[in-house]
Amino acid sequence: MFDLASITSSKKRFRVVCCALIALNDGIVLVQEAEKKVYGRWSIPGGLIEHGENIFEATKREVKEETHLDIELRGLIGVYNWYSKNYKTGEACYIFQAANIRGETKPQTDEILDAKLFTFREIVAMPEESWSAPQFRQVIKDFRRGKLYPLEVITVL
Repeated sequence: MFDLASITSSKKRFRVVCCALIALNDGIVLVQEAEKKVYGRWSIPGGLIEHGENIFEATKREVKEETHLDIELRGLIGVYNWYSKNYKTGEACYIFQAANIRGETKPQTDEILDAKLFTFREIVAMPEESWSAPQFRQVIKDFRRGKLYPLEVITVL
């Protein structure tokens, strides 16, 4: 069985990242990073795949760890490829749209400083340097345009 975690180590030159865009009440939940390289910057909840996980399981786990929210996945907004200046590595970022959101937003204390709902107006006004990856702004634009692919475009073997 192919193991995605084997190519997602931060020591590699390329990382596979999975995130879930959580839309609630005309806004989006963002997390504020506590990690040194991106300290204080905002991102869409998500992270790296662990050994033995598939992309769907990893996304749900990362969201739960960072926000304390339980989610299902509605669809795939897109797979975004970019170079991360913070980690000095290429990244392929699978961004899903969350559905059936349950729980109360509460940040994870060791990796996340804050988890909160931002209005679209607040997100548009955020300066580029306030993002852990400024490319997340394009993801949010795509979401607002209704870009969504069925989960079946990804086959887990």
